[in-house]
Amino acid sequence: MSVESSVDESKSRSLLGWFIKALVALIVTAVALWWSISDVPLDKVKERLFETKWSFVALYVFTQFLVHTIRTVRWGLLVRPLGQPSYRAIFSAASVGIPAAMFLPLRLGEFVRPVMIKRAGVPFASGLASVVVERAVDGLTNVGLFFVLLSQLPANADVPAEIRVGAKIALVLFGGGCGALLMISYIGDKALDWIHRLLGRFSMSVATKVSTLLESFLVGLKSLANPKYALSFIMLTIAYWSVNGCVTALLIQSYGIDVPLLAGPFTVSVLVFAVMVPAGPAFIGPMQAGFRAGLAAYGVSSTEALTVGITAHLATVVCFCVIMAAGFLAAPKVEN
Repeated sequence: MSVESSVDESKSRSLLGWFIKALVALIVTAVALWWSISDVPLDKVKERLFETKWSFVALYVFTQFLVHTIRTVRWGLLVRPLGQPSYRAIFSAASVGIPAAMFLPLRLGEFVRPVMIKRAGVPFASGLASVVVERAVDGLTNVGLFFVLLSQLPANADVPAEIRVGAKIALVLFGGGCGALLMISYIGDKALDWIHRLLGRFSMSVATKVSTLLESFLVGLKSLANPKYALSFIMLTIAYWSVNGCVTALLIQSYGIDVPLLAGPFTVSVLVFAVMVPAGPAFIGPMQAGFRAGLAAYGVSSTEALTVGITAHLATVVCFCVIMAAGFLAAPKVEN
């Protein structure tokens, strides 16, 4: 087989792979959206949307900007020790990358922050490690929150079995992931040496390349070994999710829906499970499904849940558009 045909075959497989992934993402989006609006009188949803109290939407929008600020500062704790990037570079990368994780399909936006912060002197693998740490901690936080609040629900609460099973799977994945990251951050050099020796038995060049990549990744985990950074990261994580949960509860209650304040954090935790699934752009479908599943536990009708879900979704999209624009405008110039 010639080199040209081999390259063409590789490209064809790559394109086929991306096509399959895109198709699966669209199917997930369509199924989630269909489930969200099934048996829902859309004319009633339209009427409820016209009853939206814009003062609460404004509060929700303001809070999303506050939440983004907390997330940016929190991520800065992870990347600042990796190459001393400027605060402007951190703000720019976070302000473009975090919304990109929502707007781009298949979670491809998660790679935007590592790519952008690389321009500020942080190795790509290290930047990616910081994002992995952030996502693992957020996932574990929400799984823990889900099970804590689940125990506070009435005995007859309608929580789909799929959500309960998914939460257990997420607990294993995120719990195991956080444990693995902590372990690797403390025994990183030994693990790196073991992997290098193992791969070196087959190919020293491959072993060197993999070791170099993993070494950069391990550098991105070193903030975990610093008690000061770790404690600050945990406190900011608690603040971030607490604010998010409370303002979501207020938005729900603004429609006259009688739910306790804990309905907000619980709905947010279910929402996180929903958007974890790689789907189409902007979380269309999974976000509405998350609100419907989360609020069903408190006896909220699908009509009311869809109304709140649409409002929160549109407000989030507007916020992220503004944040992303600010990120692009703040991007430091790259010298040639």
